[in-house]
Formats: sequence, C-alpha cells, structure tokens
Amino acid sequence: MTAKAPPGTWIGPDPQDRRARVLSLTDAGRAVLARAVPIWTREHGAMMAEWSDQELKDPARLLRKFVDGANAALKA
Repeated sequence: MTAKAPPGTWIGPDPQDRRARVLSLTDAGRAVLARAVPIWTREHGAMMAEWSDQELKDPARLLRKFVDGANAALKA
C-alpha cells in the first residue's frame, strides 16, 4: 500500500517498530491539505445541510461502535 504513496508524502521506518513504516506529510503535502480541507468542509456541509442534529450524531456514534467492536475482536 505504501509503495504507491501519493506525492506530498514521506515514508520512512517507524523508530518504535522496525516492521512498520511511518507515513508523513511533507511541506508540499501539508500545503495541499490546507487547500483541500476548506473544500471538503464546504462540500460535506452542503451534502448534509438537510440532516437533523440526531442524523449528524448517528454516523459518529455508529463508527465508534464499529471501532470498539473491531478492537474487541482483535483482542480476543
């Protein structure tokens, strides 16, 4: 997966775990992200403008439930 890292990223060894790799943004990558975040925020805000407060909370709650279940399964 990291063999095809997009431009603006840096891949190097993880000092905590030699088996792992660390993926970090370069200055160029951070600049791209800084331009992308406002666009992402605007577009997602428009897509979810009609959602109720509860509908906005449900995806986060369900994602937390999914992650908690995945973590429990991995520990078993």
